[in-house]
Order: sequence, then structure tokens, then C-alpha cells
Amino acid sequence: MYSRHADAAADAAGAAFVRQWQPRMPNWLLMYSRHQRGLVAFFAGKCPPGGLVVEAAFPDELLQRINERLVDLWTSTPTSPVQAPALVPEAVSPAPRRGGSG
Repeated sequence: MYSRHADAAADAAGAAFVRQWQPRMPNWLLMYSRHQRGLVAFFAGKCPPGGLVVEAAFPDELLQRINERLVDLWTSTPTSPVQAPALVPEAVSPAPRRGGSG
């Protein structure tokens, strides 16, 4: 779906994903990067040094990676003062990638 070359359809799809999901994920700042032709999510709450940033080429991949990072964080530091946002329900089970392999 997304590539590093100018692609109006990919830009529109990325922007649409951000508009649809940002209200559902208030603890995250979602962005579509036209430069990288991909999605980026920044956790907006208290988190470990260096922050919590997740990148992916596809929407379903981004949601899955967010959940994986959160689960990894919680299980590796059970007494951490990190704010624990809810997992993204739609991404709890693996979803097939759309738009080709890669």
C-alpha cells in the first residue's frame, strides 16, 4: 500500500487512518509520514526514557506493533511507573497484512 515514491492514494489512506483512529486512541499521537510513506505512533503518557514510538507501513501492522510493545513493556517491568493505556482491541489477534507482502 505505502511506498517511498509519491503516491496520492497512499497519502490519502494514511491520513484517513489517522483521522479514524486518533479519537479512539487518546493516549497516542498518530501521524502519517509522507516522507517515510508510513505510520508513526508516539505514546503521550508517562513512559520509559527515550519514549515509546512505534512505526509501521500498514495500519493493521501499526496497531499490532503497538500492542506488542505495550505487552513487552508491561511484562518486562512489572513495577514500572509507566502509565498503562488499554490495548487496541482490534489488534489483539494478528491480522493479515493488506497491500502485498513485505
